[in-house]
Amino acid sequence: AFDGSFFTAYRAALANTANFGPSGTVKVAVSTTTLTTINATTLAGLNAFMSPWWDNGDSSAYNQLVVNYFKAGGNLILLDDSTQQDGIAALLGIPTLGQADGSNENGGSPLFSGPFGTATNVVQSAQIGYLANSSATATAITSRGGTVCGTNGSGQVTAACWLPGAYAAGAGAMIIVADVDTWTTQATYTPLNANGIFALNGTAFIVTNIASATTPVV
Repeated sequence: AFDGSFFTAYRAALANTANFGPSGTVKVAVSTTTLTTINATTLAGLNAFMSPWWDNGDSSAYNQLVVNYFKAGGNLILLDDSTQQDGIAALLGIPTLGQADGSNENGGSPLFSGPFGTATNVVQSAQIGYLANSSATATAITSRGGTVCGTNGSGQVTAACWLPGAYAAGAGAMIIVADVDTWTTQATYTPLNANGIFALNGTAFIVTNIASATTPVV
């Protein structure tokens, strides 16, 4: 859960003005909140919505609300471990297809190369999903305006990115990462390891694509 201990270090890194703030690496401040109610009104108050390890049985009542929010310009970070935590992405037509082999992942901009540095051999653990067997078979991503942003040692697609308006006219920016542990259990933020760089670069991608926002809220 976003308010659980696994996300404490990540949320502290977002609140650190050396990372996100007027004099930070990304010169936009970020504040975070844990939603206790999800509806059109609470979503409208957010510049971005993060779905952490959210079981499909729990998310099912809210998936369409989040999709509507995204299509109307809201921004998404989806951390989809397996076929049991991909409810929002599946409704968008980009489901998790199965269990990946667990090898380290690499890629380019914006996740592996960005304002927080270069991330090499990002570590995955526990449940690890994949979005396509290879870049060549990633039609669910590319046909919906996305790009392959990360692959593992076997070429399985483990991360995908969308610029604002790429998924559909008026839609927000989006990242789908097929292993929550890349941002939590495997990431350190003080000092930054490769996983921490990966997570903060991904957050920066969303933050810098939020139009006309001075204090994005995730």
